[in-house]
Amino acid sequence: MEAVDVLLDASFIKARSTRHPDNGRRGFSDADAMVGRNGRGYDLEYKLHVAVDHRTMLPLATLLAPANDNEKKHGPTLIERTRVVLGKAGARLRSLVADSQYSSGKVRGLVEDSVIPYMSNQRGGDVLRVDRRFRTHGPVEAVREYRRRPAVEA
Repeated sequence: MEAVDVLLDASFIKARSTRHPDNGRRGFSDADAMVGRNGRGYDLEYKLHVAVDHRTMLPLATLLAPANDNEKKHGPTLIERTRVVLGKAGARLRSLVADSQYSSGKVRGLVEDSVIPYMSNQRGGDVLRVDRRFRTHGPVEAVREYRRRPAVEA
């Protein structure tokens, strides 16, 4: 059985709608679209969560959600969908690499070998962290593993 390393990330997709006149957080013609923070501004968008095989760079599972939903909320569902796809292919999920937005005990507990940096407001001793300039700090092995994540950004 082949073992697969999976990278998780989310990306914004612009909604083709205007804001609702009564509720500026929702779309007018597309009620499922929500306002979310994209960089420095706020836009009416969706968030596409993607699980990618690190070696082949092929998407294994996707999940479309409103832009204002946090990644932690959709991480477990995305991991389960990835396991289903890998199971059908005769493979198993070996490790998970994701950014700090997926940082939660629930997401870490789903995969034995997970490399997810802790947020600055989460406590922990010698753990992986990412500073404001996107520099990684922590155990050398975790930093090396986390550096594979930018491949999913492409």
